[in-house]
Amino acid sequence: MQYWADLKLSAVVAASDLVAMGIMRQAAQMGIKIPQDLSIVSIDGTFLCEVTDPQLTSVTQDFYQIGVNSVLDLLGNAPSELVPFKLVERGSVAEQPK
Repeated sequence: MQYWADLKLSAVVAASDLVAMGIMRQAAQMGIKIPQDLSIVSIDGTFLCEVTDPQLTSVTQDFYQIGVNSVLDLLGNAPSELVPFKLVERGSVAEQPK
């Protein structure tokens, strides 16, 4: 798969921790080093982030609170509101030069 270098990708945001793990696995099979060649950020923040090598950087939200807010919104008991999120930095993202 020689086309990898032609894509000029430096980072990927995966829709979930499982998707990110799949990307990491395929990258390893293609000889792509994480994070030196490709940075990966996942969206979930489950325990899976800590069992990968390198550990996955993730965007994390309180899924329980998202569910509560959604039900209250559907019932008309509360206006929609954004649940705060945080970026948990781990080893799957390369440091940017300063």
